[in-house]
Amino acid sequence: MKTTINTREFGQLEFFTGDGTDYIFVDINGKPGTLGSQICDNGDLWGSTISYRGGSPTEFEKICRRWWRAYLRKQRG
Repeated sequence: MKTTINTREFGQLEFFTGDGTDYIFVDINGKPGTLGSQICDNGDLWGSTISYRGGSPTEFEKICRRWWRAYLRKQRG
């Protein structure tokens, strides 16, 4: 599954699940595919990873957007 979020600061961010895994990756570190960072709870890039097993693109996008908002809150202090 894959979704893209357009941002002012980072341009287009692609979120996706890796082949054969339920973990969600984001290309925020400039590395595509599973070389990207795994998203984790509370807007982190380390810790308890977030995964998605369902088949709803809408729900997948909600999870990614929720993480992105939490990530921005942490970055802005």
